[in-house]
Amino acid sequence: MKALRHLALGVAACGLLTASAEAQVTGTQIFKVDAGTTLAFVANDNLSRGLAYNSATGNLLVASRTGSNSIHVVNAATGAAIGSPFNATDITGGTLVLMKVRVDGDGRIYANNLSGSAASTFKMYRWASEASGLANDVRSLVFERVGGSSYGYRVGDSMDVTGAGAAVKIIAVGSKGGADTVNNIVVLTDPENDGTFVDAEVVPVTPFPVGIPNIAYDSNDTNIAWYKKSETTDDSQIIDINLTTGADGPGTNQDVVMGTAGDADVTTGGPIDVATINGTKYFAVGPSATAASSSEPLRAKIFEENAGTAGWQTGPLQGTAINANANGSGDVVLLPDGRLFVLATNNSLSGWQFSFPSANVQDWNLHN
Repeated sequence: MKALRHLALGVAACGLLTASAEAQVTGTQIFKVDAGTTLAFVANDNLSRGLAYNSATGNLLVASRTGSNSIHVVNAATGAAIGSPFNATDITGGTLVLMKVRVDGDGRIYANNLSGSAASTFKMYRWASEASGLANDVRSLVFERVGGSSYGYRVGDSMDVTGAGAAVKIIAVGSKGGADTVNNIVVLTDPENDGTFVDAEVVPVTPFPVGIPNIAYDSNDTNIAWYKKSETTDDSQIIDINLTTGADGPGTNQDVVMGTAGDADVTTGGPIDVATINGTKYFAVGPSATAASSSEPLRAKIFEENAGTAGWQTGPLQGTAINANANGSGDVVLLPDGRLFVLATNNSLSGWQFSFPSANVQDWNLHN
């Protein structure tokens, strides 16, 4: 019986060990900004919910409604603010006017609002680049489904973007409440690459559980989205969804079952991201809906595909105490170089460095 799934030396310069199936390795902190300290938009106010990494600049982007509706640029090495926030004060409409932020392969920046019902407008905005946003250039409204004819379900709690040029695809999904009879993944495309997106597909997910869904594109297949579901009746899972059929994806992709001992803090709510590192697929899961009375530290965790427990975790994400996040909002970004960035809404913004097994590392059978 294998007691450890993988055991390997990490990056020699870091002196870190990679994780095993029975141990959780804590990453090295790059930076951490607690709520109410050096970044005004990292506050205990439930208003900062979106985080993205811009590979074109190496910076982070935070979508926040603290003070005003803005996209903030943050140095990914230090956690310091860069320049002035994007001018997004004229963004209006929807149940909540600003939720998530993402970057496509061309460096164009997207942000969405939240539509909570058919009477609420769902919108998607785009800036030409980070430099354009910092220069206060006008953003474009690239998609709008107006109130009265909007989706008959909640859309915008979670959003992701993949591709470049005419191949850009956006997915969005929302929480399902007890009164909702249907929830779908909305897929937006821009086939002419002219900034006019259409809802090319509306994909029903069956069964679609009550709870807080979070979604991320597969790191290798743009027709597959990984969907984190949570219910009180079973273990939380990350399942792969075929964006054409809405069905559980191909057998080569294995669902990730959470809810095992030691992982209770990521079983409900909580954002996700997916990255392929050294040939293996990993899932980052942010903190779930939390209460200020929680007895355990607030952490984000990383699961390996086909493994049942989280082998990697951040250090505590709270400051002197945990600030409640009843919405389970926030965001995570997992990069192929092993960096993980976490927006733990109401608590902190942080960066972490992890080491993962090399592609040629074999399982070691350490026990008979």
